[in-house]
Amino acid sequence: MGVVGGVAMAIVAGCTGLSGWAKEGSDEAAVRADLRQCRTIANTVTGRDRQIGLDIRAARGSGGIDTDSALLEDVREYGLERRADDLVSRCMRSRGYTRGGSVPEAD
Repeated sequence: MGVVGGVAMAIVAGCTGLSGWAKEGSDEAAVRADLRQCRTIANTVTGRDRQIGLDIRAARGSGGIDTDSALLEDVREYGLERRADDLVSRCMRSRGYTRGGSVPEAD
């Protein structure tokens, strides 16, 4: 399998819904429930951060600078996604999980 085949396999594996979280003694349902709770927490925090950013931009107005360009919005959203991923990781680790398992992700 060449590089292209390896990349394609990685993309397919990413789509299968494997979270990679494992904890000794936890079954699939427990992992899914904890992952769902951690994602809810992360989404709450990043949702609040997103709204604060929107409020700040609305209060500033345009001021002649295109502060709401598509690129800047993409960068902001990327930062929020990274923050959410970090929050989920911290939450799962605080619950005793480690990366490396192959448990299906929660919806």
